[in-house]
Amino acid sequence: MRRRLALLLAGLLFVLTGCSLAQPEAGDSSGGRFAGFFVVYDTDRKNCGRGRIYSSPNLITQGEKMLDTDFGKVGVPRNIVVGEEKDGKYSFGIEGRSLFLIHGSDPVPFCDTVSDMADSQLHQEAEFNEGKGDTVTYRISGTVYIGPPADAGPDWQWYNDGGGMTFFRVYEASDGTVYLDDSGNSSNGLGAYSENRTFSKITNGKMTSETIEVTVNAEYAPRLEKLTVSQFDGSNTLLQSDDLALRENLPEVECLPETAWVLVEEQSADGTARTAYSASDVTEEEPEARHTVVLLDKDGLGTAAELCIRFPDRRA
Repeated sequence: MRRRLALLLAGLLFVLTGCSLAQPEAGDSSGGRFAGFFVVYDTDRKNCGRGRIYSSPNLITQGEKMLDTDFGKVGVPRNIVVGEEKDGKYSFGIEGRSLFLIHGSDPVPFCDTVSDMADSQLHQEAEFNEGKGDTVTYRISGTVYIGPPADAGPDWQWYNDGGGMTFFRVYEASDGTVYLDDSGNSSNGLGAYSENRTFSKITNGKMTSETIEVTVNAEYAPRLEKLTVSQFDGSNTLLQSDDLALRENLPEVECLPETAWVLVEEQSADGTARTAYSASDVTEEEPEARHTVVLLDKDGLGTAAELCIRFPDRRA
């Protein structure tokens, strides 16, 4: 998913809740700009996916980095994983979820959010001060869903048996190359994780400042066992009930002419979650109801799939 904003937008003010960790540095030691995160999940909490990047086919050695040791500064090879772009999506050669911001200038300066997380959002707050410099703040956020792996037993509990996440920092080089290194924090808990950076430069005696704030929300999701869509008429009589295949590309549900409301049931080991949608809530601008379903892979990392429910058009 990519969400583009022209850099000339102004006067927008948005508030994003969550914990934010201010960071003093703007980028990595080679000058790349902090752009966001690539989140790797591992069922082993002690490992937290930290070593995954070294098995990536996109891993290359580029220069060296200096480490402080008891014997002074020591230079070691600098390993990075380069992101490969195709149709607006980036691959780092390992399984994970992306949330980062990239820049471009064709035909005018712009920024894009690259995300395969759920509920991705990009907000901008801009202030243009004549003679005092301009400031722009970009806030991007997304959600990662995690739940029990495919081989989880009946007594599996997140706080005892859940895995861990590593928030690898993604950087954008001056030539547009997107990459990550082994920097980033790990977490075994759910909730929000945030970082921010500020970049400043002086052009023709005028200072401009750009801040990026990135927030990843980690939420628990049960492993779905059955998805059922039932249609009812105005008298609450059941008209039709269908079990849908659990796949990322869910089929669209075309309601019967007499359908007044629809019940979506998600069955898992945690019980059955029920959500109702009424035909009376459908508008000409939004002629269908959309329901989000979280599907977990074998390790328990979730993908948000959208179920579209189309009600009959009862306009005269």
